[in-house]
Amino acid sequence: MGAKFRRGQLSLIAGGPGTGKSALASYIAANAGYGEYGETGVPTLYFSADTDKRTLGNRITASVTHMTVDEAEDNLLANHPGTMQLLDDNTSHIWFNWNNGPNVDDIQDEVEAFAHVNGQWPHLIIIDNLKNVWVEASGEGGEHIRYDRVLDFLHELAGLTNAHVMVLHHVAGIYDNGDQPIPLSGILGKVTKPFRLIITLYKPNENQIALSIVKNSTGKMDQSGKLACYLGIDLSRQQFIDTPLEEQAVNANAGIPT
Repeated sequence: MGAKFRRGQLSLIAGGPGTGKSALASYIAANAGYGEYGETGVPTLYFSADTDKRTLGNRITASVTHMTVDEAEDNLLANHPGTMQLLDDNTSHIWFNWNNGPNVDDIQDEVEAFAHVNGQWPHLIIIDNLKNVWVEASGEGGEHIRYDRVLDFLHELAGLTNAHVMVLHHVAGIYDNGDQPIPLSGILGKVTKPFRLIITLYKPNENQIALSIVKNSTGKMDQSGKLACYLGIDLSRQQFIDTPLEEQAVNANAGIPT
């Protein structure tokens, strides 16, 4: 549909609680890759301020093993060797930061540490999420001032490192249920200017997630949220399923939800 996560740019993924923001971001981090078969993981720096280590570890383990999140947790707690090896193999390209309230200096230091250890800047930086990042004297002038300062820093960081910076964020309270399309105006704090791509998430039903393209500087978009890509989901196993358009059409004609 023309929505691409380009290096050197910022994107925003926004949605209500439980709509799958962190699940989608961690799925992308674990599964995106270079090469004909995606065999080389994208060097990623993941700031998980909103999701703790155990929760994210269980999710990613489920994602790469196709077991349920509960099964993943049991295996990790038991130090199951096969599960631990699969997790290590599938996350070796990801550098995690678990600070639950990082400031911009913390982010800068972590990016530089990544470069020193790996010999290159990260290609993908994930900020989960915007509300947890702080700047000096950030309490002055309200939340929108803080957001602006953080986003100015992230914009400069993307330019310096040529990384794609993916920011997760919340939406206005009336859209917290996550069961209807979320327009561009529904993003909390209306922090939309620095982003080249903005996607809002909602769940039409329990087996499906919609990715609405509400801003896209290089392709199709609809600020109302009605232009969406629909993916099948199994959040119990942290799976996002791309249903081909042909299959969607067949299912629609047969009255089967897709």
